[in-house]
Amino acid sequence: MKERDEKSRKENKPTYSQKSARQIRYEVMEHYCNGIPHCVCCGESNYMFLTIDHTNGGGRKHRQIVKADRLPSWLKKNGYPPEYRILCYNCNNATGLYGFCPHELDKGIDVSEKIKPYFRYLLEG
Repeated sequence: MKERDEKSRKENKPTYSQKSARQIRYEVMEHYCNGIPHCVCCGESNYMFLTIDHTNGGGRKHRQIVKADRLPSWLKKNGYPPEYRILCYNCNNATGLYGFCPHELDKGIDVSEKIKPYFRYLLEG
């Protein structure tokens, strides 16, 4: 039983390259957040919920050039380009689907031009 547990533990242990990739991802998030990683939209700080966002869109195209798991290394090597930010998956997904995040409404940001194509029925009332 003990031999089996040790083998299982070794299989689940991250490799050096995985540790390095995780460390670089954390450093990138720290950089874009000026400290403790958090979603710049809603403030979510659970690291497992955070992702790197292309502020001007184009993420899908960029992922074809730079694989998603290599993006943090690419950002670091390229001097942390300013057109990136840290969002939680919810804010990132909403922005990708609708062109804005619902938190923008809560903050009083005018999203009327962004909202029209998606929620025309709400605006026409």
